[in-house]
Amino acid sequence: MTTQPTQAPDSQANYCPRNPGVETNLRCGKCGQFICPRCLVQTPVGARCPDCARAKKNPAFDPSNQDVLLATGAGLGAAVAAGILLGAVVATLARVPYGYMFGVLVGQAAAGWVVGETVYRVSRYKRSRGLSYVAAISAFVAYAAALAVSSVLGVRGVDLWSLLGLGASVYIAMGRLRP
Repeated sequence: MTTQPTQAPDSQANYCPRNPGVETNLRCGKCGQFICPRCLVQTPVGARCPDCARAKKNPAFDPSNQDVLLATGAGLGAAVAAGILLGAVVATLARVPYGYMFGVLVGQAAAGWVVGETVYRVSRYKRSRGLSYVAAISAFVAYAAALAVSSVLGVRGVDLWSLLGLGASVYIAMGRLRP
């Protein structure tokens, strides 16, 4: 038993609203609007009109301006606090053999993690390029605060170990927020 496909009556011609001269019987699978082969967008769930096929940005990668401002403030605050603590720890560990090297590298990495995690949580678990830049700047602020505190306490200034620690700090802070 075979069935014949039913055809639409030819009494009314349907035209694509975007290309008025093109006759079509194809409809968007979501909204039902007529679409022609020129403007149809093929999606995994069928043919869609350009309006219905428009990709929506994932909210996890689209922080609001308020999220960015709050994350910036919290990141800078955490950076200053972590930098002051790190400067004091580095000044204390500088008296121990290899303590300065260990304190700078591990301490800067920990400061980068604290800054990145603070920005990530305050921004309501969002990720974006802008937030990763906020974390990188905050990690640099933590480095500068640690350098200032440790130099006040009599520890040497910028050297290879502190620059390596800064690199690790920025890398870890940005890595938490990369899209």
